[in-house]
Amino acid sequence: MKQLRLLPLLLVILYLALAVIYGLLTPIYEGPDEIGHVLYVKHLVEGLGIPVQTREYAITYGFGQEGSQPPLYYALNAALVRSFGLSLADREGLPPANPFTTCGRPERYNVALYRHDPRWEEFPYYGAARAVHVMRLFSALLGGLTVAAVYWTARFAFPRPGEVALLAAAVVAFNPQFIFMGGVVNNDNLVNCLSALCVATTMFCLRRGFTPARALALGLICGLATLAKVGGLMALAFAGMGLLIALWRQPKRLVGHALLLGASFVLVSGWWFARNWTLYGELTGLDRMTSIYGPRRSSPAALFVPELISAFRSYWATFACDLQFPALTYWLIALIVAGAVWGTARTWKTLPALERRNGWLLLVWLGLVIASWVRWNWVNTSTSMGRLFFQANAAIGALLGYGLARLTARPRWVLAGVGTGFLGMALAGALLVLGPAFALPPRYPVASAPVPPQPLPEAHFGDAITALGYEVSPRSLEPGQALKVTLYLQPTRTVTEDYALALQLLSPVPGDDVTLVNLNTLPGGGTHPTYAWERDEVIVDRYRLQIPAQVERAQAWRVVAVVYRLTDGKRLPVTVAGQPAGKMLGLGLVRVGAGASTGLRVRPLEVPSEARLESGPLFGEAIWLEGARLVPDGDRLRVQAWWRAGDPVPDRYVTLVHLYDAEGTLLAASDSPPLGGAFPTSLWEPGDLVADEYILPDDGRGMRVGLGWYDPVSGVRLPVLDGGELLADSVYGIPLLP
Repeated sequence: MKQLRLLPLLLVILYLALAVIYGLLTPIYEGPDEIGHVLYVKHLVEGLGIPVQTREYAITYGFGQEGSQPPLYYALNAALVRSFGLSLADREGLPPANPFTTCGRPERYNVALYRHDPRWEEFPYYGAARAVHVMRLFSALLGGLTVAAVYWTARFAFPRPGEVALLAAAVVAFNPQFIFMGGVVNNDNLVNCLSALCVATTMFCLRRGFTPARALALGLICGLATLAKVGGLMALAFAGMGLLIALWRQPKRLVGHALLLGASFVLVSGWWFARNWTLYGELTGLDRMTSIYGPRRSSPAALFVPELISAFRSYWATFACDLQFPALTYWLIALIVAGAVWGTARTWKTLPALERRNGWLLLVWLGLVIASWVRWNWVNTSTSMGRLFFQANAAIGALLGYGLARLTARPRWVLAGVGTGFLGMALAGALLVLGPAFALPPRYPVASAPVPPQPLPEAHFGDAITALGYEVSPRSLEPGQALKVTLYLQPTRTVTEDYALALQLLSPVPGDDVTLVNLNTLPGGGTHPTYAWERDEVIVDRYRLQIPAQVERAQAWRVVAVVYRLTDGKRLPVTVAGQPAGKMLGLGLVRVGAGASTGLRVRPLEVPSEARLESGPLFGEAIWLEGARLVPDGDRLRVQAWWRAGDPVPDRYVTLVHLYDAEGTLLAASDSPPLGGAFPTSLWEPGDLVADEYILPDDGRGMRVGLGWYDPVSGVRLPVLDGGELLADSVYGIPLLP
């Protein structure tokens, strides 16, 4: 055990370090409801007192529903802001929204809910940004105290083996969602801390005995928890149960200690209930809040199970704007939780009676929090937020720690494996999920900027922005995949306007105005607006264009970039090498295959049954004709063909489309590169099904349509193999309709 003595302190230190890292990676106000909490603090800092619940008041000051919360967390933060001489004066109401946010959707790009100015929000921070980061440090300290309280809860509830308490603390300390919440401004951090402290103190009293001083201390903690959040009332219920269990055979002592507990609680928080009764005619103010923001409107019964599953996922990791780990991560966590349940079930009867009693009491605490979540979800507001279960972290951590430690006779191995695994998950959450989602685009001094893979000759968007070059990869995609586009941009002058960028995939087929993808965004996904750019820097901005899950036909698409003014949508003109180039900057062609993506694979499109050829001819060694159809259309003939790429085609070939009479005389031709030049054969990938159409005049004399391929430079036709025989003229004939 001596080797384990320093581990609790190490766990708290690691948690604090991780919470600070998460807080630095998360832009200000991007935490859950963080702007509302910050504006509540501002309200107190400016001497305006505790908000009175009205919709108009909440809208005026911007804190919304958070203005209905008890004041302790905000008062402590207001004192912190004043003590350090900080200011929130430059935060007037809600920050400007990111009009292109994908917040709440599965895209990982452009997730910022608000627009951010790095001139204020980068270290060493200025104005409100600095105050927010100091308040975040306070949240991290509260999270560290919660981890310590979880450790002591488990030590008092299940003293042996010692690894139980360490596992309990590690599971909570390295929970990525708990770390994330410790890195943002949110009153949950205080109520979670005080609730865990209440549970730990109750467990201590059950082991060492209740005294008047301990009853008073418990009442104080419960009163403070209630002033942190109304859910803190449950702490009083838990403390009361602990008192009842310990002293039920000593009624006089029970009554005396209960009075001390209640008196201490009322002394601390009674004024809050009196205020609510005076203002709203109720003790908690929850009914007034519900009347303002509305009860739940959807059917809770139908959504309960999905929301419970979502709550499980978000208990472990659902960061700002629904950023999540890959699904496999949650299955692994569920497996660990199931293992802990099994470890508890198989050894529960062997527990000493007092420890079994402690286990049941912790389960009751967990049940209280779950019941509160269900009630809130059922009646008030739809929420699958797993972070609302953090109030039960002392119970969850202790019970999981006990179950995991009982899985084997060597719990240290479990401690090492689970602790290392959860720590790795926490680091991955910071480095692979949260950090990349909100990262500023790389910026370089002009003299040391990297050379673009595809440099551009003097390309400009108006007189404001120079496009030095770009990179587009991959050049061949399937439905459901993402195209990565990197632009190397430099302000030509001091930019005061707010410009947005559109990246599009446009059909290059003549006369076809189809747009496959249209991504509108602010630079850096909202983290680096153009008015914050410096003239002597090069911005390397990276974007992800999600290809739709279903694409009707394989073809090439033209990648273009457009810069436009956000206020009125006016596009900047483009010049390349001193020549006008319209209002789009071309970034080359990319191939997109056809079919429907299921997420795991792409189901390719098929040739219509009425056009399918049983044994189509092979052109050269790479192009099959799988289907053909002739469709009369007035005085013309539409020739529809479905080509299948076998092997890669190295050259750009042209389709031969001829109309012959009965004697084989050529009457008309409609030779064309694939899709009118929009999908050159050099871009075809093996398996591509390319649907093309050609128009021939039909004067009534035509007897046969011939199809073939040839090299446009040399005129040499690809040989045609049909039914095992080479066709003499390298043209495959299709009889005309009668």
